[in-house]
Amino acid sequence: MQSKLDKSWVGFLAGLISTLLGMFIFAAALAVYDDRSVWSIFEMVSDNPFLLIDKFLTGSVLFDVFIFAVFLRLGWYNFNKGILLCIMLLVPVIIYFNW
Repeated sequence: MQSKLDKSWVGFLAGLISTLLGMFIFAAALAVYDDRSVWSIFEMVSDNPFLLIDKFLTGSVLFDVFIFAVFLRLGWYNFNKGILLCIMLLVPVIIYFNW
């Protein structure tokens, strides 16, 4: 099924947005687990970015993979090319923060 939104650049933007959404979901889960506010989690990461930023990025890329699987099932192949590009650009950043 072809859609007007089945474009690579739309998928790339969706990948960036879902990355931010994945970071927020990961921060919310960490806040519930740690009995803190979401804002304090983001402050902790901004104070020491090498402490948790790789975990945030990994969680957000996992959210991108979930979005990729959903739209692959729908047959939006061009959209998925954009999401895959976003994932491929984030992986070197994750590797950089892991080392």
